[in-house]
Amino acid sequence: MLGYNIHQLMTTRDNDKLRDENTELKQQIESLEKEIYFLKSISEHYSSLVSNMHVKTKNGEKVWIDRQTVTKKELLELDKDEDVVVWLKGIDVKFKDNDW
Repeated sequence: MLGYNIHQLMTTRDNDKLRDENTELKQQIESLEKEIYFLKSISEHYSSLVSNMHVKTKNGEKVWIDRQTVTKKELLELDKDEDVVVWLKGIDVKFKDNDW
């Protein structure tokens, strides 16, 4: 009888471990699916060059920003990071013919 209880206990622990791993893997899959969906959404910006696109956050959610067409109003709505602060200061990183 003692052997059966130890076996049952080990099986329960194994099941708990497998359940935890399964939950973690499901969360990882959900996160990766969300990331893939976001990355595919760049195609919605068909008039923008990919090299002008930047990933920024707005209220904690990732958004695509075209550095060449973004407005000050749009910048103010973004979560602040180093790029956004520089862009708001008016440092122009756009290509100009006279830069050469």
